[in-house]
Amino acid sequence: MNRHRPLAWWSAVLALALVTGCATPRLFTRAAPAEDVEFARAYLALFPARAYAAIEMGMDPSIKSPEIRQKVMLMASIVPPGEPTSVTVVRSLSISSGNDTTSSLTFQYQYPDRWIAADVDVYRHNHAPVIKHVQFRPLRSSLDQINRFTFAGKSPMHGVALAVALLMFGFVLWTFTLAVRSPAPGMKWAWAAFVLVGIVRFTFNWSTGALTIAPMSVQLFGATFSKASAFDPLFLTTSLPVGAIVYLVQRREWRQDGMIPPPAVPPQS
Repeated sequence: MNRHRPLAWWSAVLALALVTGCATPRLFTRAAPAEDVEFARAYLALFPARAYAAIEMGMDPSIKSPEIRQKVMLMASIVPPGEPTSVTVVRSLSISSGNDTTSSLTFQYQYPDRWIAADVDVYRHNHAPVIKHVQFRPLRSSLDQINRFTFAGKSPMHGVALAVALLMFGFVLWTFTLAVRSPAPGMKWAWAAFVLVGIVRFTFNWSTGALTIAPMSVQLFGATFSKASAFDPLFLTTSLPVGAIVYLVQRREWRQDGMIPPPAVPPQS
């Protein structure tokens, strides 16, 4: 029995995992349009003004309930009256599907004695805007300070997550270098590219310590380090380096069967 599975076989397996994981409706994502930002900003200004009737009027009927007035008053109590020292848009994302568009925005408000974040979703169906979600969150500091990369106050799990990400990245990079420099039967550069592929994403939020797992997913390079902006957390994303492991196993079998030469032994003096 031939124990050397062709590269196409392994590629088909990973392609199936990728297609399965991505079997979701196609959406168009972009930054929120200026009109949605201004609509959300004007809507949020109703809370410090305690304009409860106007706040409820701007909401989508699906989020209204008999207790909506109490919920609105509770959110308004988080926001002090008067003008904030500064207002910053720290997140802006718009998703379109057909005639529907949802803009998800986060505003950061600075007051002399506190910081507040406001999350709001502006939903448009045939261009008519309504508020689909709104929430105010007290902050202990500004988001750029909360989400800065630091070891202060972090748990041992943060060190483990960072070490695993660095090791995975180093392992894949080392195997890729080995694949590039070593002879191989067949498509050498295809094998080198295959080495970079990993499956199952493990994403660690450096700010909160939360870990999320995406089983049906594909990632390159073994690990990635992403921080969208100064206001966003650092995310460490690692994956199982299937491509690198398969290549090392296959390389050993090639060598055992004489398909590639053994490493050269330096002459002894």
